[in-house]
Amino acid sequence: MSPQDVTERALQLASLYQKGKETFGQAEKFRNWIHHPNPVFGGQKPVDLPDSLYGFRAIEEELIRIDYGILA
Repeated sequence: MSPQDVTERALQLASLYQKGKETFGQAEKFRNWIHHPNPVFGGQKPVDLPDSLYGFRAIEEELIRIDYGILA
């Protein structure tokens, strides 16, 4: 992984955590959500998904659905 890739991933993770804190109102609630298996992600923990751009987007989209009260 190049230094640019590492920097990009770090920025994506920071953005994701900020969005999660905004969605749940508290960092602790977001950490609880992200570390527990979720049926929306086929039973996977959201924290295991950000290995790819798809994973980041899937989590971001789910946070937006939660913001709007659209639960799967």
